[in-house]
Amino acid sequence: MKGNKLAEKSFEGSFGSKEAVDFSKNKEKLSVPKNRGEFIQSPEYTQSAEVRSAAKAEFNSFVRFGRIDDALKTRDKFNLPPEYIQSAEVQSAAKEGAIFYLRKTDSDRLFRFLDEFNLPSEFFRSPEVQLLAKKMLIAHFGRGFFLDASEIIERCYLPQDVIMSPEVQSAAKELLIRSFDSYSADLAVEFRNIFSISPEIIQSKEVQSAVKETAVLILKDPRVFLRSPFEERLREAIEICNNFDLQPEIVQSAAVEAIIYYLNGDESEAYFYAKQILDKFNLLPEVIKSPEVQSAAKKQLIKKLKRGLGIEAIEIRDKFNLTPEVILSPDVRSAALAGLEEHQKFDRYGDHRDAKEICNGFNLRPPEWLEGSIKPHEKIHTDTFLDKLSKKLRNKGKSSKSK
Repeated sequence: MKGNKLAEKSFEGSFGSKEAVDFSKNKEKLSVPKNRGEFIQSPEYTQSAEVRSAAKAEFNSFVRFGRIDDALKTRDKFNLPPEYIQSAEVQSAAKEGAIFYLRKTDSDRLFRFLDEFNLPSEFFRSPEVQLLAKKMLIAHFGRGFFLDASEIIERCYLPQDVIMSPEVQSAAKELLIRSFDSYSADLAVEFRNIFSISPEIIQSKEVQSAVKETAVLILKDPRVFLRSPFEERLREAIEICNNFDLQPEIVQSAAVEAIIYYLNGDESEAYFYAKQILDKFNLLPEVIKSPEVQSAAKKQLIKKLKRGLGIEAIEIRDKFNLTPEVILSPDVRSAALAGLEEHQKFDRYGDHRDAKEICNGFNLRPPEWLEGSIKPHEKIHTDTFLDKLSKKLRNKGKSSKSK
């Protein structure tokens, strides 16, 4: 008897007092006790009119207050039929439950709620729901919930005029800038397209600055040697500049920053990456001639010369159009002499090609150990390239004096 009392109290307590059932009339329908004094109700009892009426009332109450888990438990426990779930009574309660989650800006539970209750699109198009959905969208932008925000637009039937409203666009702009932190071109482009970011926002100073910073980070990624090939990173950087209409002067500035980064690096691949950026971004001659680029190229030139890498040194000289002042500077000449000595120690092939290029390109007389390896068609032209540079410098000095 005590067990029946406990079961009766527990079962009755799951319903509201207004819909309470007179369980005393149904005690004989309780099944035999399970383990540890637990009781279950027989199918005949749970399918009785009184119990099903109370179950429906409890189900509606759970739905109305958004208690989705409790509502589903009640539905399954009492086998409430699909036609009842789609009834006007339940749909009315479901609308209140959806509004409950919209007010709380809880998209996870809202989406789960909508999966269970197929609310009509007319419900979402009402002014009240549209306003709540707009506030939820803005809140999710603020939290950085990119995927949930796109689902809010789709499932709440938000029209284009809501998406393009100043409040939504402002919030989208902030999230767009934050999305660049992952420096993923694909993610940023997807975000721009889904949320119809306006051209004015794309051209704003803040977004343009974020795009530039992202492009530079992609190019300068310190993990580039360990992850995707540099060619892929280079492609991604160019894409993000193009997709966000980065202004030409900003593109050039981003490329210069990355080039200088690599020219100042010590890795053997550093110049190779700088050269690719120079080619792919089509740097203007006046940009290449800027003091910052010339200084960084000179540093890389000196590093190559000191290692005896004459062929690469010549390529740097020509690729970056180094000025006569740089080529004829004492520190470059000193590096070239050091490079000859370095080359003599470590030349693996014996043809001394790098040494010959150093002499030829930097106006050095071949040392005795090199003269014997110079073939007739490999004459060292010490009076050509650097002599022309010297003449340019002299002419430049004369013209300045005449003025």
